[in-house]
Amino acid sequence: FSVGEFSFIRPDVERYPCLAVARAACQAGQSATTALNAANEEAVAAFLAERIGFMDIARVNETALLTVGRQSADSLDDLIALDCAARARAQDLIKALSR
Repeated sequence: FSVGEFSFIRPDVERYPCLAVARAACQAGQSATTALNAANEEAVAAFLAERIGFMDIARVNETALLTVGRQSADSLDDLIALDCAARARAQDLIKALSR
C-alpha cells in the first residue's frame, strides 16, 4: 500500500463560511460545538425542506453560535438544555429567513 503526495491549500472561508463558524466553535469549546451542531441540524433540515437557501445555513449557524454558544455547560443536563436553546434560536432564525 502506498499513498501519493498530499498537498493542501488554505481553505476559502468566503466560499465555505460554515468552515469558519466550525473553527470558531472548536476554539470556544464544548458549549459552542454543542450549540453549533444543534443549529446546523435545524438549518440543514430547513434547507432540505426548501424553507431556506443554502447560504442561509451559515447565517443560522453563526447567529445561533454567537447568541447561545457562550452559555456554560457543566453537566449533561446543561448540554441538553443548551442543545434545546440552540435549536429554538435556529428555528426562530429560520422562520425569519423564510418569510
